Amino acid sequence: VSVLVTSPADPLRLYVGDGYNAATSGNGGTTWSAVSLPASGAGCGQFRAIMPDPLNPLSVFVACSNNGVHFAADVTAPVWTSWTAGNGLSVNGVDPVQAGALAIHPAFPATPTLWAGTVDGGLFRSTNGGTAWSTINNGYESVNIRALATHPLDTNPAGAVILAGVGDSFTTSNAIYKSSDGGSSWAPSLSGLNAEQIRTIAIDPTTVDNDLLTAENFTVYAAGRSERIPTLASKDGGIYKSTNAGNSWSTIDNGIAVVSGVRDMGTVRTIAPDPRSCAVPPPSGPCPIGSGPLQTLYAAGGGRPDLSAAGLPYRSARIYKSTNAGGLWAPSENGLPLPQDLGPSGAFNYAYMGGIVPLVFDPSNTQTLYAGSFLAYSPDVAGASEPTIANGVFKSTDGGATWVHSSNGLPHILSPSSSQYDVLALAINPANPLVLYAGVINFYSATTIGRVYKTVDGGANWSEASTGIAGQDVRALYIDPMDPTGDTVYAGTGGDGANPGGVFVTTNGGANWNSISIGLPADSATSLALPARSPGAPARILVGTNAGIWDYTAAADPDSDGSPSTVENGVLGGDGNADGTQDASQASVASISAPGSSAEPGVSAPSGSIVQTTIAIVPESGGCTQLNDSASLQASLYPPDPVGSAGSHAPWGLVSFSLPNCSFAKVRVTFHGANFDANWKWRNYGPRIPGNAATFGWYSFAGAQRIDAETWELSVDALRQGNYRNDPNDILFVGGPGNLPDLIFGNGFE
Repeated sequence: VSVLVTSPADPLRLYVGDGYNAATSGNGGTTWSAVSLPASGAGCGQFRAIMPDPLNPLSVFVACSNNGVHFAADVTAPVWTSWTAGNGLSVNGVDPVQAGALAIHPAFPATPTLWAGTVDGGLFRSTNGGTAWSTINNGYESVNIRALATHPLDTNPAGAVILAGVGDSFTTSNAIYKSSDGGSSWAPSLSGLNAEQIRTIAIDPTTVDNDLLTAENFTVYAAGRSERIPTLASKDGGIYKSTNAGNSWSTIDNGIAVVSGVRDMGTVRTIAPDPRSCAVPPPSGPCPIGSGPLQTLYAAGGGRPDLSAAGLPYRSARIYKSTNAGGLWAPSENGLPLPQDLGPSGAFNYAYMGGIVPLVFDPSNTQTLYAGSFLAYSPDVAGASEPTIANGVFKSTDGGATWVHSSNGLPHILSPSSSQYDVLALAINPANPLVLYAGVINFYSATTIGRVYKTVDGGANWSEASTGIAGQDVRALYIDPMDPTGDTVYAGTGGDGANPGGVFVTTNGGANWNSISIGLPADSATSLALPARSPGAPARILVGTNAGIWDYTAAADPDSDGSPSTVENGVLGGDGNADGTQDASQASVASISAPGSSAEPGVSAPSGSIVQTTIAIVPESGGCTQLNDSASLQASLYPPDPVGSAGSHAPWGLVSFSLPNCSFAKVRVTFHGANFDANWKWRNYGPRIPGNAATFGWYSFAGAQRIDAETWELSVDALRQGNYRNDPNDILFVGGPGNLPDLIFGNGFE
């Protein structure tokens, strides 16, 4: 049973269903009778919700997974009225939405308002009883952005084009959004586009111009996945092209193998134009503006393995190549591994390459390419051997004609002879193409921790370069094109509530990384882009997340503690911990300033309602020397503390900070101007068990000690309560003092 509701007009009238069958009872469940759902001709698919009319217990609305919303005035003899694409319940104007939830105004039908939540189009509303619907998604951020592309030359944010691809949708969706004003506003870019999700977008830089006052029709490619919606014939190869800056699209899948009646190479995760494939390339470097369009493209994705036996060629390739701008594709995957039989005999249990994710060129010689792969197998089959097929990084030096495994030094998922970790991101240093960075992950580990590896010899050998990286996996790597050394690299990591991902930056070629994730509310950063900027201008970073697109412009923070120098200089003359050294020059000290909240009667309040706080690592307390993402937070951002009142944490709020490359530290937090007495207790918010999102809540932190009327000392251990993450080398901490005179219970007893 997936649906159980009662009628507001008659509490004895019940409706129950499992998604495909439904029944109703008029006597509180003593007896039941079947309900004839919308007929198969209406294409309901699976019904996700039943909502009775507030005034008529026999009138119901039904949300259908394949075909919008339906209404019957009398379920005992139903005649269904369907509201689909023609009524506005559509994402692309053609296919009906995949409805999943319903709500009705309590004064219906006097107030004839209905709401529908959908899998593919967000929220819809009807104000005339269902006849006409419109979207109400302004400010609604439940969009997973897996691809970003920015105009490669326009430095004027007000006129720069940005394209964003929506990922992980398997139903009709707004697969591409376009902004023509640097991200201030967005609109779907769907004309001619048959995709349900987009994983990669690439602008041909030879087809743009550098005139900030024009909106030229450049060429752009996108790829991802289409589905059999509404019919099998609707599916295509998942590769698309626009010659008018994304205003309209065409499918370019000629040559992609036909599998089960349709062109299909699985999910296409990368499309990469060869930057030297214009008609007359220069002696070195990429083709210049105006010399295009580029002709050689590579498309990489999952392919379609043949798992009827071990060692069989893929039915559709993992890498395809085109030499005529997408007009025709041919397989380009010689040397990539074929499925391996893991046993036991007769189990048809295979390990195989799940696909290629990143693909990058050597910019000085585009015959040299690197690709990153991920592994697919079932780890829990009794009697099976461990996978040993090649996985990780592959290299081609002949334009993709052949590939060789180039993963020496990458970690192995099990024994030293087993397959190596997945590689979900690659970046190559344009100043020194022998230097590459790889985002690696073992999805088959009980604890997933994202890592970065680096090669300085063109993939022959790899070594870890992850100091400071946190999160569950590294999904995006981006080298700042304005750094002539190529040593400034950004990494986007995935995660969850207890081990959040974020954005990290290194300015020394991966020797260490610092988080720049303050204000990023999403748990996962899956794509990155840096719009073009003028020399000397701060970097603007666009982040695609599971909660839409977020924008960050770097502020001067040379010590990388998360508090800009201008803020630190304003707290007690710039020396918040009174050690005689300016805080802005100390990575282990962060002074922050933020609005406070209204204090309860009798509680001291900061001057001007501005809370000034200094966070400082106690020297030599554990060898940790760096703070990241130091911030002051209002407690109202979190659920109420169950052992206090609504204002127990006012006006001082909470602090949040990260300690990268740190297993234990003592940290002192000073709330300037406070007057804490014995009634104040330190409380943390987060997982009671590090890394376990099911244990979130408030708790008394045993590692906190009040030093004086303004200062607390926190003893924080990466492996114990107090750390969000289940990471022995990275600490994320959130907590603060609360006025709790009646708190007498021990830690966690409440």
